[in-house]
Amino acid sequence: MNTHQPQKADLLGRLDVQQTGGFCAATVLTSWSGIDPTGSALLVFDVDVCWTQSVMRLYEIGSAPRKRSCLVIADHAVGRWQAARVLAPGQLSVQFYKTYSPPTQNPPALTWQEVSILQPEDHLVPSEWMMCGVEVTGVGFQCTAQNLTVQEQVRGQFDTLNSPDSR
Repeated sequence: MNTHQPQKADLLGRLDVQQTGGFCAATVLTSWSGIDPTGSALLVFDVDVCWTQSVMRLYEIGSAPRKRSCLVIADHAVGRWQAARVLAPGQLSVQFYKTYSPPTQNPPALTWQEVSILQPEDHLVPSEWMMCGVEVTGVGFQCTAQNLTVQEQVRGQFDTLNSPDSR
């Protein structure tokens, strides 16, 4: 899902636009620095990410009939995420919720890497992305059997979204 619905406000001749968008991934692995044991990851299914980013046009260079060059400043992308299911050994689940449940104090960045992607044909989804300022805001259901924990309908928010993937 990629929706771009700019909301424009002219401030002292400068154009401020709220850019919005989103993407979904069928299956991803997520981890963070400090996870124990190192190299572990949680398996997450049906992830939806929605973001908003402010973009401010400072000025344009060039004449009207020709193509203009434009200097813009973009704020970091903020938004919400949700997952249908999070699957991990009980020990990793406890670490995850201790690290990202409120109140959080500078939690480490959460890295997501796709295993497979669901995407509309007209929209490319990053194969890897990182969220900073992550906070889990809700869990619909949790079940633990022996050493495996499954959480259903997990949702959260973030204050920075980055993608090293150039797609």
